[in-house]
Amino acid sequence: MSAVAERLGKRRFALPTLAALLLACILSLVFYPMTHMEARDLPFAILNLDEGATTPAGEVNAGQQMAENLVAAPNSAIEWTVVESQEELDAAMENNEYYGAVVIPQGFTAAQLSANAAGSGAADSGTGQESAAPGEASGGAASEGSVATEPASDGAAAAEADGATA
Repeated sequence: MSAVAERLGKRRFALPTLAALLLACILSLVFYPMTHMEARDLPFAILNLDEGATTPAGEVNAGQQMAENLVAAPNSAIEWTVVESQEELDAAMENNEYYGAVVIPQGFTAAQLSANAAGSGAADSGTGQESAAPGEASGGAASEGSVATEPASDGAAAAEADGATA
């Protein structure tokens, strides 16, 4: 081994340096593109099951408006495709045609209209209302899956609500 070291002389330190430089070049070629990645043309589906609603002002279809706004969004990384039925969506998802889907449920417009009608609640008034588990704050009459809200009328009620949610 000493014969090899004598033969290389001062150049024996060049080999590890060259190997380190080569490794740095390879790693930069591998990892540099990852620092400039940008998602684009991601296939997602939209299924609109909402049938709209009739109001005194006329026909309203919030589900259709939402789907149109998603599809028409400028500079979106997502390529939206509107599907017509749950079966079509299920088949496409099984075939990995889409990364995901937005399903607008039946009664979406009616739910939006009823939420707007009751809109003088927590979000608009800013009275510090707390949400609780179904049935807790509303006296036990809430249905499964709903969230009951109750206004905090004084500091003690707000503190009690904060203690219940902590």
